[in-house]
Formats: sequence, structure tokens, C-alpha cells
Amino acid sequence: MPEIVPFIGTRYDSRVAGNLGLLICPPYDCITPAMQQQLYDRHKKNYVRLVLGKDLATDDEYNNRYERSARYFREWKQEGILTEDEELSFYFCEQEFTLPSGEKRIRRGFHAAVKLEEGPQGRIRAHEHTFPGPKADRLKLLRATQCNLCPIFCLCPDPKKRLQQLICAQVSTPPLEEFTDFDGVVTRLWICQNPADIQKIQEVVRDQSFLIADGHHRYETALAYRAEMRQAVGKKHKNMPFDYVMMYLTSLEDEGLVILPTHRALIPELGVGVDLKEVMSDLENYFTVEPVSVDFDQPEKSAPQLLEQITPRRPRQIRLAMLLPNRSAYILTLKSNVKTEEMMGLEDLPPAIRNLDVSILHQFIINQVWIGNPEIELDQADVFYSRNAAEILDKVKRRHCCAAFLLNAPRIEQVQEIAEAGLRMPHKSTFFYPKVPSGIVARDISRHQ
Repeated sequence: MPEIVPFIGTRYDSRVAGNLGLLICPPYDCITPAMQQQLYDRHKKNYVRLVLGKDLATDDEYNNRYERSARYFREWKQEGILTEDEELSFYFCEQEFTLPSGEKRIRRGFHAAVKLEEGPQGRIRAHEHTFPGPKADRLKLLRATQCNLCPIFCLCPDPKKRLQQLICAQVSTPPLEEFTDFDGVVTRLWICQNPADIQKIQEVVRDQSFLIADGHHRYETALAYRAEMRQAVGKKHKNMPFDYVMMYLTSLEDEGLVILPTHRALIPELGVGVDLKEVMSDLENYFTVEPVSVDFDQPEKSAPQLLEQITPRRPRQIRLAMLLPNRSAYILTLKSNVKTEEMMGLEDLPPAIRNLDVSILHQFIINQVWIGNPEIELDQADVFYSRNAAEILDKVKRRHCCAAFLLNAPRIEQVQEIAEAGLRMPHKSTFFYPKVPSGIVARDISRHQ
């Protein structure tokens, strides 16, 4: 069973640092180069300098962005911009946000230290594949700072809603901190240091497994760092700070739990030599292909309309939109009599993975129909990902891609089924919204070793 414990947190003190909305930042993997500069300009002590600092031309082995992150962290603590709490704590967080549809939601959870687990017997389940590049980057940062700067976002099954009730009880009083972040999300913070309340929560989650929603690279990085540290100090040491990692835990039954789709656009080079007539003919063997009218000159207006058109009309129906630079658009609906294992030629691929919208898109539509090579593995640079459908339409309008696809989000039940089976979804299959901001609280490993 996953072991969760309170920890000594390091966090911004708004009485010294000012408006936290100017200081926190998105998770590092959501920060574009343009956003990085905006965050740098937003405040000289913005948390981006810790989680995703700038590379400089003068950088070397001893002076680089990882070492600067470590130095900033120490300096900000000395200045009082960051304060370290005196007692072991759980850090409760409430996020109030608006969906693209205009609907308002609230999601609640808490930060805790969770003992690392791995292997088939582990109760902390992943659902997405990872890449070596981001893990190497995060490991360099962890080595330099010896700090969990960002939480791993995990979901805890809560069929009786006992965890949800305990969380709601903790956030029923006025918050210690409240701010509006980069995405217009209102975030509120409470600190729980009461041993009896902490024990109740520990008991509720005792027999549950955790599902990683966001932070797969950070979790595998924490495992790698633990292995390094165990080798350095010897296996006789148990329950060391590096055996744990900071997580943000939410009830799987929380009504504010939202997954948004991640849409795709292929780089122009992937359109070289593609015969569109042949593509359409191949698609029609398996999909109902419906041409639709789209005003590409008004992406913000057209995107919601197009997303509404691809909404499934019946349970488990596969519907997506294909957009082309010639300003044509099509709704692709998988025919009900199609056997995906035969269509994709991947009988050994588990049905839970094979029947995902994103698997059908990548394994069949892109690889087999568009590119014509079932074995191809696209690089991260080959595909532009965005949860903003209007941004995808704009790329098509400007001919910055050879084709684009709008998808529906996977259901949480699908994600849970895949994780419990020990399987992995394709990269960027899920976008849990809103993201948990970086900078609410950090866990300084070096301080307590």
C-alpha cells in the first residue's frame, strides 16, 4: 500500500513576497519559451527560475541553470521570500476554474510525501509512456537542488467518498493563502498539522492504489535519484527522505476532476509525397467520412462548434476531426462493424489501448494511412500538441502543418483500467485540468537527511 506522511514544506510567504499569483508558475512541461520569458518578466522571484531556468551562453559544468536553481532556492529562503514551516504538515489545495464550455468547477486535494514504489507489486500506477530527455533534465535539477520543487499529481480511488469528505472538512475555514494563477484559476491553500486529522487521512487511503495523473517523468526521476542515493549511503539506511516524493492527491471521485483532450498537428514535412485521394479512400474503408464547413478565419468561434460536432453520439463511439491546409475539414466516425485489431494489424495490442481515440489516430490514421509506415515512431518534434483547438485551427489556417486532428478526451475509467492493468497510453493522451501550479509548496530533501 502507498505510504503517505506529512512533511516540512517550504513555500512563499505572501506577507513578504506579495501576490502569489505573480510568483507561482505552470508545471515545467507546460512552459513554452515565450511563456518562460513572460514568467521571468512577471516577477524577479517567479518560481520558473527554480523549475525551468534559462540557459546562458556562458554556462558550463559548474555554472548552469540547475546550479542557479539551487542557489536561488537557498537565497530566497535566507531572504524570507520562501519560508519553512516548523511542523510536519499536509498542504490542502482548492482550485476553482472555468471549463472551455463556460461551466465552473472546483477540484480539491492535498500535498503529502509518498513513499516511492516500483515494479509489478507497486501500488502507484502509471498510465503514460515517458521519454529519456525530460527524465535526464529533471534528474539534473533534482541532484542540484535536492528538493521536490513540483508535486506529482495522483488520483486515489474513493468509492465511498470518505477521502473527499475529509478534504472538504479541511478546506471549510478561511484559507491561509488565495491567489489567481496564470490560467485564471483561483487557488486556495490550507495547512493541516493536527496529528489526529493526518491519521484519519492516512487510514482512508491505506488500502488504495494511486494513479499518476501528471508527473510520470518526475516520478521515474525520483526512482532514479533514490537508486543513486541508496548506492551512495548504503542499503542499510531505510525510510530516508529520498525514499519519498511530494505528491498532490485528489479523490478519483472528485466532481472537479476533468480531463481535456490534447489535439495534434503534424509538421509540414510529414505531408511530402502524401496522396490525399488515396488517404481519403483508405479512411472510407473504416470510417464514415463527413465533410464539414469550418471558418478557419475565425478559429476562436469555429473551434467550439467543431468540438461539439465530434462529441460521440453513443457510448464508446470514436469520432474525431481531420483538418487540412486546403481549408477542408472532415468528421471521421469509426464504423460500428470495424474490428480495430484487424484494421490496425496489431492483434497483440491490448483492447484497452487499441480502442483509444489517440491509439487509432497514431497507430492507424497517421502511421498507416497518412505516412504509410506502420513501424514508424514519430519524434516529439514531428507533432505539435495543444489542448486549445483554436490554436490548432490557426496552425491549419497559416499552413504551419500538413494535417491536424481534434480529439475527444479519454474517460477516467479508461485511464484507470489501463493503469491497473500495468499498461501505458500513448504520449500526451491525457490533459488533467487544471494543472497543479508549481510554487505552492516544495519539499526540501537536503534539509532533513
